[in-house]
Amino acid sequence: MTDLAFLENTNRLTVAGLERSIFLGFHPREKARAQKVVFTLSVYVRAGSFDDDVANTFDYDALAAELDKVLSQGHFALQESILEALARSLLAYPDVLAVELSSRKPEAYPDAQYAQCDLFRRKHV
Repeated sequence: MTDLAFLENTNRLTVAGLERSIFLGFHPREKARAQKVVFTLSVYVRAGSFDDDVANTFDYDALAAELDKVLSQGHFALQESILEALARSLLAYPDVLAVELSSRKPEAYPDAQYAQCDLFRRKHV
């Protein structure tokens, strides 16, 4: 069983439903055109001082900015690769202790709602 004590006194900050049109996949049909991918990005950060000062918390804008930075690297064959790269980028922030990321491809299969990848990574200190 995983020890989750490191999450004590943390806040989970989430931006859900970020839609991007990107080239993602290894099938010829996926390489031919961009497809919609929906991301949900969460970071676990040290709890702030709770004094309503934005300087004491993580900036939500960084989630979308880091995603766009990763996506600008070009075509990815796998959702897993995008999420791994994004996890490394977000875990580089000093206050981020862990990340929970997901990507969803609603156009992946005509007879399914979506194909989804979920990832959880923590900082090892």
